[in-house]
Amino acid sequence: MENRKLNVFISQPMTNKSKEEIFIKRKQLIEKVQNYFQTDDLKFMKSYFEIKHSKRLKNESLYFLSKSLKVLSKSDVIIMASGWENSRGCRIEYECARLYDIMVIYEDTEYITRKNLLEVDHDSIAGN
Repeated sequence: MENRKLNVFISQPMTNKSKEEIFIKRKQLIEKVQNYFQTDDLKFMKSYFEIKHSKRLKNESLYFLSKSLKVLSKSDVIIMASGWENSRGCRIEYECARLYDIMVIYEDTEYITRKNLLEVDHDSIAGN
């Protein structure tokens, strides 16, 4: 039987951040998640999008959120980056993950720095 990769979704605040800042943070989160799970059987889902058409959208943030939720629907785990609670999109992704039994892991900067671990929301795991 073939092992299936664990699909990991990264939820991170992006408002007022450059593409470079977003990808630096994403790389840090990927390293932390890889260290936490101690396996190569992880697939990090694409959660950064750019508009590739010239049509003016009425609400770009909502457009990007809809694309994120589509990706989240294919994910096994969501990692909530520090500051997620101050981001509308991240809060919606979090609620969807909890409501649809996707494992939630939080990045807590102090906790990570001190113990090099991630905090798992065990209530978000189906069956608990």
